[in-house]
Amino acid sequence: MLWVVFLAFLWPASGAFAQSGDLYQSSTRPMARVTMMSIYQRYLDDNAYVAQASFPFTAQLPLGRSATMTMMAHPVSATGQHLNTLSSFSDAQIALSYFRSLGGGSLVLSVSANLPTGKRELTSEEFETSVTVSQTAYNFRVPTSGQGFNVYPGLTLALPLSNTVVAGVGAAVQFKGGYKPTQGFEQNFEPGNEVVLTGGLDIRVGVAASLSTDASFTLYGKDKVGGAVVVNTGNKTVLSAQLLQNFGFDQLRITARYRSKARSDLPGIGSGRTVPNQTSFRILYRKSRSSGTAVRFLAQIRALTSTDSCFGLTGSSRCKSRTLVDLGVMPEWGLSRDLRFLTRAVYTVGDFTGVEVGGGFSYGF
Repeated sequence: MLWVVFLAFLWPASGAFAQSGDLYQSSTRPMARVTMMSIYQRYLDDNAYVAQASFPFTAQLPLGRSATMTMMAHPVSATGQHLNTLSSFSDAQIALSYFRSLGGGSLVLSVSANLPTGKRELTSEEFETSVTVSQTAYNFRVPTSGQGFNVYPGLTLALPLSNTVVAGVGAAVQFKGGYKPTQGFEQNFEPGNEVVLTGGLDIRVGVAASLSTDASFTLYGKDKVGGAVVVNTGNKTVLSAQLLQNFGFDQLRITARYRSKARSDLPGIGSGRTVPNQTSFRILYRKSRSSGTAVRFLAQIRALTSTDSCFGLTGSSRCKSRTLVDLGVMPEWGLSRDLRFLTRAVYTVGDFTGVEVGGGFSYGF
């Protein structure tokens, strides 16, 4: 039974499918765009390493003047010191959104689905790799290999309060299907459904500047195996604020974010904090040239609290709090009017060190 509870500790931390309430969507009709990337991440933690190569593919397609379809897929391979390689095609996601003007405001209806194309029923060695990769501090692009069929309908309403202030509210529900995450499961693991509530303000503070604030609250249902509750996941609160300043073709974004997840209750064992609270402060500056080239500069600090569950490369040492600094540069080149070549390099330093490098293409039409 203990290994079932161990799994239940892990899965609420994965965040592989939209759980953070990103409900605000632009009313501007997007162009069709296909993006293909190749990204490699490697982190050295207490003299042990963990690495992941992922190949994210995203396609955004307008459906008429008011609707958009987005599709995402991620072939991925993860490995590490004393870890077996876990390679799979992760779950694919598809999302549909519909925009409609509503008086002086706007209404966005959306529905997303997680398609169970990824690898499930892992071996014990693959599961150990999955546990390590899923840890929040590493921030891997694909934290889990596969889940069940999930459906995520949502609604967002934005209304102007004045010439300079717009308010937004949103709600969404994620219905989560059962699946067998490891070969040891005789019955389906049934993750609890989720309800996400969001609210925010967007304030114009200058001719070319705006300040936005957002809050979201996620309520989690109880996770079960064979009808028996294995974990009652703690609810999550996310608070964020962003200052956006344009300087001609250049742009500066300063973002502060706080995420807190309450303790989870495990029948017969007690409560514990399985996911660290995280505070982050991020500066992203984009410098553009008329030739179509641009470069983004990233500076970010992340502070994560300690947890009661000890996962990661070196067991109990991973319960401790973490402070990390990410420094990055992301050049891009316009090869033609529609085709762009994208690159990125991010170095992480602090309680562990690591790198993220990648490149790919984005084609708009």
